[in-house]
Amino acid sequence: MDLQAKSGTQFTPTILDRFTFARHFGLSSSNICDTFLSIITESWHEAVHKHLAGIIRASDDEEKERFLKALVRKIRLNGKLNVFLEQLTHHLFDYTLRIPSGVTLPSDMEQKEYPQDNKEISARIDKLREEVMKLNEEKRILVVERENYEKGVEVLQKLKNLQ
Repeated sequence: MDLQAKSGTQFTPTILDRFTFARHFGLSSSNICDTFLSIITESWHEAVHKHLAGIIRASDDEEKERFLKALVRKIRLNGKLNVFLEQLTHHLFDYTLRIPSGVTLPSDMEQKEYPQDNKEISARIDKLREEVMKLNEEKRILVVERENYEKGVEVLQKLKNLQ
């Protein structure tokens, strides 16, 4: 994967690694903000029920439950939490998880390495033919060496039997 930025950009390979990692594992700004909202809501709900439920001495269970639900709803801060999470989503999308134009993602590598013209294709074919010829020659040499090795082992066994 080509993680080098184009010349003139301020992105380092470490930062580009983070962008590629985020995209590869499906991270998005809305996923992160949804996780924050879930954590905040669960923590607040747990704190209200854990710490305040014992303090409240309401005679009516319904009244007590209404009060606890009202406290849990207060986590929304009259819409301020939603505004904050919306701003966080936009910031993450625009800055933190933005993939710069100089980054080649793994899904784009096939397009990047795709041969562009017939000369390049024929050069690749010629190179592959040469590799096949070299491998066939090496295979032939290995077959001859194996035969020589087997003959040598037979001779050694015959010498061993003569002694």
